[in-house]
Amino acid sequence: MMNRISLVCGLTVFLFTACAEMRPVSHQKSVPVDIAKTVTLKGKLFYRPAHGGYLALETAEGVEYDLHGEPARHLKAMLGKEGDGAVIFLTGYILENMRCRHKAGPIFQVMEYKW
Repeated sequence: MMNRISLVCGLTVFLFTACAEMRPVSHQKSVPVDIAKTVTLKGKLFYRPAHGGYLALETAEGVEYDLHGEPARHLKAMLGKEGDGAVIFLTGYILENMRCRHKAGPIFQVMEYKW
């Protein structure tokens, strides 16, 4: 009986210690922004419903960018007023080594926009 109690107490202490040691792990990495690499793109803004929905910018060259960032969230809210295909100018930078689950095209981190 005594061995059972000490075993249960030992497991409880071990589990509590193991849980206390766990820390959240961030899978995101900070990406330094090179101001010299910021670009302004002109294109048509579209909302694509695939894979949970995302905003896309289609340029005149036919490249479709997957838009990210806080300004892009504002654009999604305003898209209902302007409608799909509205011409817009976006300033930001291309995240070259990243892909999103949409796999639509290069990811463009939006810093600001102008209609």
